[in-house]
Amino acid sequence: MDKVVNDMEECLNRRMDDIEAAAAIDDWLTVIGLCGDTEEKLTQGYNGLIKYMFEAVVSLDGKKLTNEFIKTLYKVKEKNSATPYIVEQAMYFLGILHQGNKDFDKAEQEFRELLTLLKKLKKGTLNIVYMLASVHLDSDKPDLAEKNMQLVMKGYNNRSIPSPYCGFMGDVKGKLNKIKEAQYWYDRAIKSDPYETDWYKKCGLMFEKHCEYKKALKYWDKMLAIPVDKMNETLCEQDRVVCKEKRFRENVSLAKRHKESCVKKQRYPRQKIVGMTGFVKK
Repeated sequence: MDKVVNDMEECLNRRMDDIEAAAAIDDWLTVIGLCGDTEEKLTQGYNGLIKYMFEAVVSLDGKKLTNEFIKTLYKVKEKNSATPYIVEQAMYFLGILHQGNKDFDKAEQEFRELLTLLKKLKKGTLNIVYMLASVHLDSDKPDLAEKNMQLVMKGYNNRSIPSPYCGFMGDVKGKLNKIKEAQYWYDRAIKSDPYETDWYKKCGLMFEKHCEYKKALKYWDKMLAIPVDKMNETLCEQDRVVCKEKRFRENVSLAKRHKESCVKKQRYPRQKIVGMTGFVKK
């Protein structure tokens, strides 16, 4: 089974299209049926398949292929109902794929079913509550997202909260226009992981939206000061992010200068009139 999993994963190293990926999945299912004579081998085979499908979706970004994978995952979920770990994995990736397809009701359904399963298994649920909050935010329900994230934060009970959770709470608060609270959570995320560019970018965008240009520039300047080799991105992504942020900075600078120009245009005529009035009086 190890060799099968490795052979299938090599497909990702080639340039694939939808047909090749779909054929690889059919082959994988056939091999699992032939070689999966123990629960351990079945679990290994299905875990490899689920991982492969998810990575292929990310690589190919094809909606047709995503829908095919969703069908396959439902079959995996149904066929392995007696093996909780496989069902757990299938539900998790079904939720993610439905969310990617903007089918938020189905995504929420999968994550809620997964929550029920994890509670029965007495496993941790905080990450799935976070995923539910993500679905709610994507579906424009920030109030529900906030409630779920409050449960996540409460679950940590003053322990160190991971940077992604802090940053996401910043996203939620920003969506609710709770600017000070959003900044607090972005700052916590930055303190926890100072080399993650996303939090600087998002906090800056939030301040730009509310015309607080100096604060926006402050966060983007901090991001641009991070050494490229320390950013939490691949090399090509680092370049893209840096260039993007530079454009953000230029755009905000222009907006700031434009705003100042408008203020001056309003102020100077009034000063001129006052001066003229004084001259006339004199």
